[in-house]
Amino acid sequence: MVDRVLVLRQKKLAERLQVVPDLDKHLALISPSQNLDKFYVLQGLEETKTRGASRFYSFQRWGATGDIGQYKLDGPKTLEDITKILSKVFKQKTGVDMDTLKPGDRVTPGKYWLPERSQADVEAKWQYYVNDHVDGKATGWYDYVPDASDQVEELYAQHVANEREERTNTRVVKSGHFSYKIDLADMKQQNTKTGITRIIRRTMGRSSGTKGNKVEKAKHNLKAVTKKVKNAMKAMKAMRAMKAMKAMKAMKAMKAMKSTIARGPQAKAQVLSGKKMKTAGGLKKSELVKNKFGKVVSKKKSSFGKAQFKNIAQWHAACQKARLELGITGFVAITKGSALYFKAKELFSSVDPPTRTKEADGLGESASHLGAT
Repeated sequence: MVDRVLVLRQKKLAERLQVVPDLDKHLALISPSQNLDKFYVLQGLEETKTRGASRFYSFQRWGATGDIGQYKLDGPKTLEDITKILSKVFKQKTGVDMDTLKPGDRVTPGKYWLPERSQADVEAKWQYYVNDHVDGKATGWYDYVPDASDQVEELYAQHVANEREERTNTRVVKSGHFSYKIDLADMKQQNTKTGITRIIRRTMGRSSGTKGNKVEKAKHNLKAVTKKVKNAMKAMKAMRAMKAMKAMKAMKAMKAMKSTIARGPQAKAQVLSGKKMKTAGGLKKSELVKNKFGKVVSKKKSSFGKAQFKNIAQWHAACQKARLELGITGFVAITKGSALYFKAKELFSSVDPPTRTKEADGLGESASHLGAT
């Protein structure tokens, strides 16, 4: 029979092929102590509806027991060519020539051997026993999934065909993310990753399922579904609560940010005193200073004012001295042609520019008109 994987992958070609006698070898490499169980299929195939010498194919498939594995198809070639290909691979895997190795013969450790051919019973079903409520399951027998059941049945048939010898007692079967040691003598399986061991059995005909009690199984399934729904509702409530908490925290953070910004006439004073973090314009405590009149101003503007005062310091001093000598009090504008203007010009070269004083810091009414020349 043409290998099932070739039938699945290249159906149209497989329908035209038949196996060449004596070129159909199914090898095995079994080492339970190393969790090692491999297969290697070698087949010579003939395209029956094609004439000519080049109508043959060599087929190889290999991998871990339980997996589909990988495959390779060469051809069309002559019968001599495919015989050479398959014979070479056979010797590489077994260590001996193809025509010298008989089914069941011993080989060098670490090499593939040739088990007796067998035929699985399509009516057989395999089950495992649960008594620890794994995945919420009730105590009882459970069916293997169909593919796994078929795979174990093939290994069982091979075990029987090889007279139940020690080499085929324990097989390592890969199934999804896990692999299992199947003990066909003691009828048990062990998960090679978790170490969990369960009893297994072989049944014939339609499987009865858990304890054969469909009502009990339905009740159990209903409980499992109800539990999942409750867990989902709890998860949704928890998510809603978390979202609400995040929203509240965000609102509090926004309020906190707003409360740290000073606004209004006393904004700078509030920041300098530490009541607020910064002004609406972005000035922080480190950027503010109190001048000699007790007014809070920015350090930058204060420094700028001091620098600008140097340009008018001497004229300011001349105006102040002229007001004293002329006996002027109160506000008087300095305009060209006025007595104050001429007196200030007269005294300008004789006065020294003062350093910045309290009066200079607050130029007030006199300084605001000094430039009106």
